This record gives sequence, structure tokens and C-alpha cells, in this order.
Amino acid sequence: MHGCTFSDNYADEGGAVYSSADSIYQGSVEIHGCTFSGNYAVKGGGAVCSIGGSAEMHGCTFSGNYAAGTGGGAVYSTEDSVEMHNCMFSQNHANGTGGGAVSSNKGSVEMHGCTFSGNYASTGNGGVLNSNHGLVWFEQSIMVGNRVKFGGGGSIYLLGGHLHTGFGVIFENNNAKKGSGGALQCGDEAFVQLNNTRIQYNEAEQGAGIHIGHCSVELINGGYIYKNVATNQVSAQLA
Repeated sequence: MHGCTFSDNYADEGGAVYSSADSIYQGSVEIHGCTFSGNYAVKGGGAVCSIGGSAEMHGCTFSGNYAAGTGGGAVYSTEDSVEMHNCMFSQNHANGTGGGAVSSNKGSVEMHGCTFSGNYASTGNGGVLNSNHGLVWFEQSIMVGNRVKFGGGGSIYLLGGHLHTGFGVIFENNNAKKGSGGALQCGDEAFVQLNNTRIQYNEAEQGAGIHIGHCSVELINGGYIYKNVATNQVSAQLA
């Protein structure tokens, strides 16, 4: 798909696009320069749902999409490989398990040069991304002003699996005001490696920068954890 616009569509899964692999079809989808706005899914993936295959998105814009059930306000994937390059995600909203912009279950997610702003998980975790036992890679990407209402991880919630950031990743002004991890929360023996990453001006009830719960976090090549605020006045940066 190239240069398409998907607006105000409705489906059970994948409000605009649904792809699923089986024994014959590999379930591969490539999307270039497309705009997704105001799409709605009853379950997962307000705009795009990809199951068991692979999805690549280049130069796409996702705004105001909504997933009411299993999460992923813009994109939902299960046992799938997802790559996003130079995409913009704004004001997407998820209910259910969370992932205001993206929800990934036992798959891999790579994001290069992407911007996430104003995405929201009203229930569940991860204002930007909710990852369940998968592999996540961010590079040259910015997450600003994303939030969760009750859960953890104003930007990212990682349950098991691995998260690696390359250079140029910024978490700023994200919040989990009634939960933990203003920028990031991890658990269930997850491993997080933050490479020269900036985490600043985030807010949460505890662990305003990062909430570490039964997981390992490694900071390498500098980085910047600055002026994050814990509303319970404990563990302002890490918890």
C-alpha cells in the first residue's frame, strides 16, 4: 500500500487493515506514506492488526485511532514482526490491555525515527507501547506527552522480553499519575538496555522515570535522567 488514506473505518480487529498468516499465506504487509485517522476496532488495533506474520510501515501517520478491547490504539500484533520507520503517532487511545499507540504480544517491534505524542491508555499499561514477552528496539525516536490513567508505563510497559534503545531516544513529559513508571515500567524478568537515552520531566506515583519490578535495567554510554517527579515523593527517578 502506498500513499493511501484510511479514515473513520470500523472493524472487529484492525479498524482499517487486518493481516493474518496461516499455513499457506505468510501474512506480510507493507505500508508506505499512508495516513490512518479516526479508525476504530472493537478488539485490537484501532488502525492495523497483524497476526503471525510481518508488517512494515514507512512514513505513515496514525492519529485519533481507538481500540476498545485488547489494546493497541493504532497497531496490534501477536507473534508477529513489526517494523516502523519515520512514522508519527498522535492522540491514539486504547482500552483493554493498553498500548495507547502499539500493543505487541510475543513478537518483535522495531521503531526507527518515530514520534509518539499524546497517546493514551485508559486501562491497562503503556501509553505508547505495551509489550508482552517480546523483543523491542527503539532508535532516534521521541515519546512526549503520552499517558496511562491507572496502569504503569506512561510510555512503555514491558512484561518479560527485552527492550533496547539506540542513540537519540527521548522520553519527555509522559505520565502514569495513578501508577508506576512515568516513562517506563518493566517486570517479569524483562531486560532493558538504555543506550544514551534521555528520560526527563516524566511523572508517576512512584518511579517517575523508571519503575523496576523483577527486571534488569542497564544504562550505557551516558544518558540523562532528569527532573522526573514522583507524586508520593519517593523514588523520583528509579524505583
